[in-house]
Amino acid sequence: MIHTRAPQARARQAHPSRRRLGVLLALTALLLGSLAVSSQAHPRHRVKNLDLTAAAHPTEANPTVLDKASRTKWIGWRPLAVDTSATSSATCDGCRGDAVTLQLVYAHRPGDVALDNAAVAWSQCTDCRATALSVQVVMVRGGHEVTANNRALALNAACEGCLSNSLAVQLVVLDADGDELSHEAEDALRAWVDEQAAALRVDPPAAQRRAGPGPLDSLEALVNDDLGSETLVSDLDRG
Repeated sequence: MIHTRAPQARARQAHPSRRRLGVLLALTALLLGSLAVSSQAHPRHRVKNLDLTAAAHPTEANPTVLDKASRTKWIGWRPLAVDTSATSSATCDGCRGDAVTLQLVYAHRPGDVALDNAAVAWSQCTDCRATALSVQVVMVRGGHEVTANNRALALNAACEGCLSNSLAVQLVVLDADGDELSHEAEDALRAWVDEQAAALRVDPPAAQRRAGPGPLDSLEALVNDDLGSETLVSDLDRG
């Protein structure tokens, strides 16, 4: 191992906002973890990777940022890796950053399925807000093993009057018929997402911040009642 030292005259301290963003990125990387599927394990089929993220990072020049990412994908007959995430940071006084992600995946007789869903929010300022909502819904018909990870993290650091909330919701259902959500059900799903995002932007009592069955139950009922499917994985995590 070779160690090098920069000349002292050229050394300089990183800008505070860059340090804060670096901390957020490090936390996000830690939360997401390392999720990889070896192509050697599936010599005949390449793994299909689906990545979707929303990122809201306001600045003094742009103090209010809302980033919404939404996508629906249809994948069949191959191993699948799905990464869904939302990240938000508020590091300037009076800033508002809200990130919302919704990823819907229809997997028709895939190989092994690896799913990762994460929401991260971070605030270090005065009278500011950072919220992150990541929702991952996967409809599987047939297939092999399903591995699912779902995590949320929210942090306040040296701030006054700041709010950091995050919510990660993951639902995987088995649909023997391989149907798609009706237009009415998909509209209801998007309305459900908007409702959860709005709830994150206020400071609820501690009891309401605990992961509870209410929102998750309503999501399961919405999807399963429309498709006639059954739940394989369901998880809700609050930061």
